[in-house]
Amino acid sequence: MTEPNHQFLFRFRYHILGQLEVRRFGQVVEVGGDKAKRLLATLLLQPRHTVSTDVLVDVLWPAAPPRSAVANLRTYVSSLRARLGVSGDGPLQTRPSGYRIDLDDDASDLIRFEQLVGEARRQHGSGDTVRASALLDEANRLWRGDPLADLSPAPEWEITISRLKALRLEAEELRLGTLISLGRPTQAIPDLRALVSEHPLREQLWFELVRALHGAGRRAEALQAYVDARTVLVDELGIDPGPALRGLQRTVLADADLDSEPRGEAYVPPPRVFQTPADTADFVGRKAETAEIATALEIATGPTFVLLTGPAGVGKSALAVHAAHRFRGRFPDGQIYVDCRGTDERGATDLLAEALGALGVPAGALAPGLAGRAAQFRSLLADRAVLVIVDNAATADQIAAFLPATTGSAALVSSRHHHPPLCRAFGASRCPLSKIPTPTSCSRNCLASTASTPNRPPRKPS
Repeated sequence: MTEPNHQFLFRFRYHILGQLEVRRFGQVVEVGGDKAKRLLATLLLQPRHTVSTDVLVDVLWPAAPPRSAVANLRTYVSSLRARLGVSGDGPLQTRPSGYRIDLDDDASDLIRFEQLVGEARRQHGSGDTVRASALLDEANRLWRGDPLADLSPAPEWEITISRLKALRLEAEELRLGTLISLGRPTQAIPDLRALVSEHPLREQLWFELVRALHGAGRRAEALQAYVDARTVLVDELGIDPGPALRGLQRTVLADADLDSEPRGEAYVPPPRVFQTPADTADFVGRKAETAEIATALEIATGPTFVLLTGPAGVGKSALAVHAAHRFRGRFPDGQIYVDCRGTDERGATDLLAEALGALGVPAGALAPGLAGRAAQFRSLLADRAVLVIVDNAATADQIAAFLPATTGSAALVSSRHHHPPLCRAFGASRCPLSKIPTPTSCSRNCLASTASTPNRPPRKPS
């Protein structure tokens, strides 16, 4: 019998995929009242990333922060450290611009979930469906409900929680698809019916439901499911099902084996692309900013988002292109370049269609709507090292659509606007540019995972 790892047993376990829970020895640890829970929840949503003092104050006092808010925040941090029974800072670290929580991979259900899904995708792509299915089952068991279900919502959490839900849905599609491929379609049918009811415009779910029903020998139900899918797509979007679902219908009509029908979103490695424009031959200056962008990319432990801001003509695009070329070796799987042209006329949905086309997705296979295409884009970038350059972004949607969801890839964005809610939610490293380059023009906030809100002086933690 293997001896237990006592060091492992003494660690705390942090759970946010459901109600907020901290456990030790399998027992729930009380972390304090509502504000202490909201403090911990905000940090756990961005593990290993610094959360600014301003963001934490906004989460704890959303209406009107008291004059003593920063001092009160320090008190809550100290109390939380004491409840976690750690000496010194422990996992809850103080940083110049805020606080961060440093956790081992197995201490956070969020980190563990993302790792399991990433590994499952790799195993599925290599053809090991059995291993992929086991990993996805383990990932699914981590979820106990909606993230932070016991706490009232905070605007600063919305984008991160939406990203987690989207990743879970992608993982569920893959999990149920592997069950069908392993000859267990009956087990997949109840979950698929529930999911198509909740996400009726998600064509891949309909595909898997028709496939499962046909594989279970329920041909009439499979054909009815196709009719239901087509009705929803035509009524809501004015489009017919895509070629994969139509091909599956023909397979069912012919009563052919599942092995003979085309798969839905079978794993095909996306092509390696390099769309970044040529670097400026005589690019000079911005050494400090370039160095800080490099540091932001190198220290990243999760998906990276760097935002270059400044007025028109300051050189944001030139710096973004220069940095992309300089750090090309950091992203061996390619670079995607998206030019928003500084206007909201180029909608995120159309921009995603262009990017997906460059990654090998034919027009007929594009997912419907912004959310569907953003999920499709994230899936293609999963577990790859790709740099996405979003140039001249005008809206938050144009940026959010292209932010990677997994470690390895990064987004380098230029915009005239600061986009504070987006920066808070995704832990951006923000680098403001001045018209006259100086060694200190890129503030230390370029390395902070979330920068202070514009028009408010940053608060300094203890």
